[in-house]
Amino acid sequence: MPSIPPNSLKVNLSKVAPTNGPYEVRTTQVTLTPKGEAIFSEYAVHVRIVDEAAGEFIEVAQEEGTIRIDRDEWPHLRAAIEGMVAQCKDQD
Repeated sequence: MPSIPPNSLKVNLSKVAPTNGPYEVRTTQVTLTPKGEAIFSEYAVHVRIVDEAAGEFIEVAQEEGTIRIDRDEWPHLRAAIEGMVAQCKDQD
């Protein structure tokens, strides 16, 4: 599976929202779905930036549950996931 560069997920809102003034526009959620599926599909995965007054972290949610990822643990979690994916056997 190809890797998706993080910069490809950035949304340029400068044409629809003013960039000067006392406010900023932040993208705080990305939803990943199989092509043709609705965002409320059981297969939809929601990746959010969350802050509960103790610093921002990432939340990954799907219909059945949620995992929370602290910024410092991401490189270790990513390495663990990539290692496990590499060990998955193809089903023939």
